[in-house]
Amino acid sequence: MRVADKLKALRIKANLIADEKVGLMEINAEVHDGLAILTGEVENEEQKRIAEEIAYQTDGIEEVRNEIKVVPVTRNWFIPGGPEDAHLGYGPVEGSFGETAFSLSGSEEFPGPGAPTSEQFPGQFTDAEIDEEIHDRLAAETDIDTSKIEYATNNQIVRLSGSVRTQEDLNKLLDIIINVRGVMGIDSDVVVEQDEVGTPIEET
Repeated sequence: MRVADKLKALRIKANLIADEKVGLMEINAEVHDGLAILTGEVENEEQKRIAEEIAYQTDGIEEVRNEIKVVPVTRNWFIPGGPEDAHLGYGPVEGSFGETAFSLSGSEEFPGPGAPTSEQFPGQFTDAEIDEEIHDRLAAETDIDTSKIEYATNNQIVRLSGSVRTQEDLNKLLDIIINVRGVMGIDSDVVVEQDEVGTPIEET
């Protein structure tokens, strides 16, 4: 997936998360040359339709392939100690069973260990956490020289400045940043030092 397509997919994901009706649904978005592909699960047809509308409203999206599955919510309860609880995660809730009941992980009203975490929802990451992960990834990078790169995150938008040796290095850098958890966009002023044949670019 190209960097531009990844940015569009992130915008779709951010808009989905911000919507009160589909924000907690497990919806994934991929973009390929203006085509947005939506996958995941929602609870009803209205949520599926809303997700498609949000994707269409994103800049640069010309077509949407909606592969989201509608899976109605079911309430499943069991009493701990039975054979079915040996392999399932659960969290305690109050029930009317004469003793404590437990909800299956992922229940809408009583989420257990299977409930969504900040790793599934980029909006939950702070700018400081994003900067820390960028630092770690750039420090571990061996394919390109990132010593001249400076960065700062504001409202999950990463501002990049400095220089890299080639356009290929710049593409790799952008790919690294866009895959950092929580990043919603990139504002890049990074300069390429050499042209495609390896000749240093003269400053004007």
